[in-house]
Amino acid sequence: NKFDPLANTFYLFNHDGSNPQSIAGDTIKTITGDTNGNLWVGTTSGLDKYSEQLNQFTHFTHNQSDTKSISDDVIWSLFFDSQGQFWVATNRGLDKFNPDSSEFIHFGAVYGLPETTIYTIFEYEPGVLLLGTDYGLYRFDTISETSVPFRFDANNPTTINNNAVRCIYQATNGTILIGTHTGLNIFNITEGTFERYTQINGVTYGILEDNFGYVWISGNNGLIRLFLANETIKTFNKTDGLQSDEFSEGAY
Repeated sequence: NKFDPLANTFYLFNHDGSNPQSIAGDTIKTITGDTNGNLWVGTTSGLDKYSEQLNQFTHFTHNQSDTKSISDDVIWSLFFDSQGQFWVATNRGLDKFNPDSSEFIHFGAVYGLPETTIYTIFEYEPGVLLLGTDYGLYRFDTISETSVPFRFDANNPTTINNNAVRCIYQATNGTILIGTHTGLNIFNITEGTFERYTQINGVTYGILEDNFGYVWISGNNGLIRLFLANETIKTFNKTDGLQSDEFSEGAY
């Protein structure tokens, strides 16, 4: 939907099979903008670029016969890093897209990265990305193009609590929070270790911090408020007015 705040109206974009310039699909996973005023839309039917000036979508889809096409049509996350590079997280790994040439570079097993679902992309510092995948957390150096994986180990309590990493967030105090299918972790990127929040269980879909220092966590067990200063936790559910105890992927 596009919202017009002056008219207080919404305009709905739907896929139209008879119009090749309509949006690629109706299931949208992520949206981001670029410095040229374009909107990039990640769908389950490919990557779209929307030009408001032309009011049309340009499609980028996987082509088995083209090694420079996108890895997969299911797009989970889109991210422009501080160096202006455009990263695309798909169901089959990480791509870097060059909008000028319309070509994708795939970063898979050769670079030590999984060729499977990547849910989220976070820039820790220029040249260093953290990738949340269904096969663990990865630290990827975009300059040397090397990676370091962090995975769950049942015999090591300082490892991440689950390999399915759904969200990554850095609080204003510098704390790196990692949400997985089984809860929340604090990541010490210097040591490469994790502190598991055993009080927070279940899928963690989203993490946001408010202006008062509270961190809000959405999952399948309600909405959780965490105060990092003293690690106090409060859970809100339907009895507090939520419409449901279970959020969906990408819900904040």
